[in-house]
Amino acid sequence: MIRALGLRLRVAEARELFDLVPERDRFIWNVMVSAYAQRGDMNEAMKLFLRMDGRDVITWTTVIRGFALLGVFHEAEALFARIPAATAVSWNTMIVMNAERGDAVQSKRLFDRMPEPTIVSRTAMLGVYAQAGRIDEAEVLFSAMPEESRDTVSWTTMLQALALHGELDRAKEVFDRMPCRDAVAWTTMLAAFSQSAGNSDVKSAGALFHRMPQRDVVAGNAMLAAYAHGGLVDQALELFHSSLHAADRNLVTWTTLVAGFAHSGHGELALELFQEMILDGSAMPDEIIFLSVLGACGHVGLVKIARSFFLAMVADHGISPILEHYCCMIDIMARTGKLGDAEELANSMPFLPNDLVWASLIAACRNQQDLELGTRIATQAIEQSPGNYTAYVLLANLHSKAGRFEESAKIRKLMAEKGLTKQPGASTIRIDGRVYRFVAGDLSQHPDREEVLAAVDRICRLLGKHGGHSPEIAEVMHDVAEGDKVRILSHHSERLAMALGVARTSPGAPLTIVKNLRVCSDCHSTIKLASKALGRRISVRDASRFHHFSDGKCSCQDYW
Repeated sequence: MIRALGLRLRVAEARELFDLVPERDRFIWNVMVSAYAQRGDMNEAMKLFLRMDGRDVITWTTVIRGFALLGVFHEAEALFARIPAATAVSWNTMIVMNAERGDAVQSKRLFDRMPEPTIVSRTAMLGVYAQAGRIDEAEVLFSAMPEESRDTVSWTTMLQALALHGELDRAKEVFDRMPCRDAVAWTTMLAAFSQSAGNSDVKSAGALFHRMPQRDVVAGNAMLAAYAHGGLVDQALELFHSSLHAADRNLVTWTTLVAGFAHSGHGELALELFQEMILDGSAMPDEIIFLSVLGACGHVGLVKIARSFFLAMVADHGISPILEHYCCMIDIMARTGKLGDAEELANSMPFLPNDLVWASLIAACRNQQDLELGTRIATQAIEQSPGNYTAYVLLANLHSKAGRFEESAKIRKLMAEKGLTKQPGASTIRIDGRVYRFVAGDLSQHPDREEVLAAVDRICRLLGKHGGHSPEIAEVMHDVAEGDKVRILSHHSERLAMALGVARTSPGAPLTIVKNLRVCSDCHSTIKLASKALGRRISVRDASRFHHFSDGKCSCQDYW
């Protein structure tokens, strides 16, 4: 009875019964300590712990885990150091605790000290490596595990680690080798495909989905995400209306579709679906789906509609806006030229502006060439957060675009003195199962340098035959000759990745490029023209959305 009450967190009642027991054995003591620990009341848990005679490893591990869950790591470590005989459960608790606080090194030290690591310990360590992005080490550990000892959890953990970090081909290999696949493994692979912008990956996801022995709403949602992010509207809607019965749709289903269409350039359709959900009544909106709705408005520049949804969120649905909702509204206003309204909202909202808010405002000032306002906002951003390197970069770019190259150079010098470095633009492309990475303007040590440069030159000549492209040299933030500016633009990372893709794949084959930063307007115009001249579908996933280029047009309708 004490245990039942403890599991239901009715701790006061459990304690009353505990106090009435005349002779308490170790089991009852452990149950009561566990009840307090699960509720987070470590003061009472420790009082009982200290009173208890004959503590066993379960008692010790219970209080260690209790402190770890509360984030009181020093207490957990101190108790672990005193435990008379730690078991695998105790070791695993400490390994996972250190991983959750981002200390993979300490997790590894503990793992190496374990007398006899179990399959659970090794699986926990796989999770540690995955969380830290140390995929190669995870694979080494997984390979060292005896084949017969690997269970479904360890296989799935390795699969999730690879999928989480975009190692799609390696994830496929693990998935194909799995002796027994559970629903988590199938859904993990679907989710991995949905994160890729590539058309071939979406087709692979579709084939995988139809191979699934049992398809539930979670798998359906992952498949919807793959179709929607891939810009395959008809397939997404067919799955939504035909395969996912109304009774099976949940809020995640609707949110997946709204968010997917918003990010792939179908903002109006995303809003129509949201309205359908409201009228359907099968799911009540929450703060997450409203983020997708506001994002959809932002992707197509619908300021008035965004404002009406923002107000309805509070008035009609009783949802209090969080900082991210304000960020969306400020970004929409700023990018549509309503800088005054955007700045006013940033200063009046019940949150301190974060780096994203400042970046939206400064970038809009740069695009609208409002040097005075941009400088004032950037100064505010830097005063609030001195380490905000994005504000420095945007301010430097603002001065460069205004032709104030000396001021821009001073800002960049100040950044260097403060140890703030700009993240370089980097793009990847996967060709025949191999991933190639390019950094903007840095081909000097690239093994495919000559091939890429030749392809860049061929593409430029081809574009010239199709009406040509006037380079937007204002995108270059350095005071160099115009010819050098054109060369710098042609060596942006997404252009280099596209060039290798054209050189290494058959004519007309689709290309998929992933970039870590926002695509600049010159590259956007160039890739649009290239999609028509080359007769290819070119998909680019940048830091803000998916761009699907085809026949000289982009799914974002030139608004991103």
